[in-house]
Order: sequence, then C-alpha cells, then structure tokens
Amino acid sequence: MAASFAAGASVLPPLPVPFKSGTGVIDGKVIYVGLGSAGKTWYKLDTGSPEKKWEPVAEFPGTPREQSTSAVINGNIYVFGGVGKNENGLTQAFNDVYMYNPSENVWRKLMSHSPLGMVGHVTWVHDGKVFTTGGVNQNIFNG
Repeated sequence: MAASFAAGASVLPPLPVPFKSGTGVIDGKVIYVGLGSAGKTWYKLDTGSPEKKWEPVAEFPGTPREQSTSAVINGNIYVFGGVGKNENGLTQAFNDVYMYNPSENVWRKLMSHSPLGMVGHVTWVHDGKVFTTGGVNQNIFNG
C-alpha cells in the first residue's frame, strides 16, 4: 500500500514553545494543540487565515499532564486522561474529562470520568459519540 499526499500541502509555522507528549485536534480549518511539555497552555492555528500564526487560548484549568487524548464534537474540544503529578506530588494517571468551548474561550471540568486513569490510550469520534480504549492505568504503569 502506498501513501498519497496532496500536492498543495504547505508547511505550518513552528509552535511558539517546544512541544512533546501533548494532544491536539483539528476542527475544520483550525488546529488546536496543548498540554504535554507546553504545561497548561493550549494554542490554536487557523489554517484558513491569511496570517497563519499560533495563538494561545484559555489556560487549561486541570493538573498539567502528558499523554492525554482529545476529540472534537459539535465544535467543543474534549480532553481525556493523561499522566502527571497530583496535588501530593505523586505520579497519577488521571480519569477526568475537560471540555473547551472555543466560542467562549472557556474550559470546564465535566462530571463525567472514566473508571480508571488512562495513559497512552486512543480516542476517536464516530457518529457523534466519543470512544476511548487501550493504554495503561496507574496499577499497570507502576507494575
């Protein structure tokens, strides 16, 4: 099987900070990336804008984390799990869910959560529903 790429592909500007182990989504022509080595910071880039530049959005209100996953539904961005230091300074796999509303530039922690903290999992949207699977949890992570 051969890979095929669009001939009109273009290079995007570099992020304003080094970025690894974070997460990101594409909603139409807007790319959002954050967390990981960016800490609580998220950035957006509107690829449809003549002036293509990364702009910060509202700061993530949760604990800084790496290896979260994210998805877009109805224009809102959802962030699931990840691993980071809890309030006691201990490494923890998080089971929380946050939602970012781009039109309000506001993050909210949702009451929903997964049964176990998730790290290295995968998340996708199908028929307007979010699915997440795989990865490891804290017990396996420390095992």
